[in-house]
Amino acid sequence: MKNGKPILYLDSCIFITILSRDKKDPDLLRGALYAKERIERKECYLVACQMVTLEVRRTVITAKAVDMFDQFMRQSNITRVAAGNRVATLADGLIKECHERDRVLKSMDAMHLATAILYGVDEFYTNNGPLTGIGKMMAGQPGWPVVLRPPLPPPTLFDNLPIK
Repeated sequence: MKNGKPILYLDSCIFITILSRDKKDPDLLRGALYAKERIERKECYLVACQMVTLEVRRTVITAKAVDMFDQFMRQSNITRVAAGNRVATLADGLIKECHERDRVLKSMDAMHLATAILYGVDEFYTNNGPLTGIGKMMAGQPGWPVVLRPPLPPPTLFDNLPIK
């Protein structure tokens, strides 16, 4: 938390879902758009490793979508983190720790996680199955993001009704 607001991290796949308006998983798209809206309304902060920009630009997305992404990333409540030595060192340690537990953590995913850990992220959103599995395995570890899962759609009027 920073100034009473959560710190989010959107994995590249979440940005790609937003920019491509991928409707294969409607709940994922609604959740991703809701996270984007929370950031735009300044209800939270966003931390993003520069690797996110690289991965978004490598995908099959239009030039207009890339411009929209670049404009979005200029907001005052967004911190873009260079993939420097601190991030790389922690990422290497995460890869080794996962290997010791018979899990595979890819280098780019490790860079995202390391950035999130170093910058005190509260909610890490991804729809990367192996990455969420590692998140479950690591849950409760000191410094680990509180939430590592796909983003949830916005709450509805009926979400808080008691169940009988």
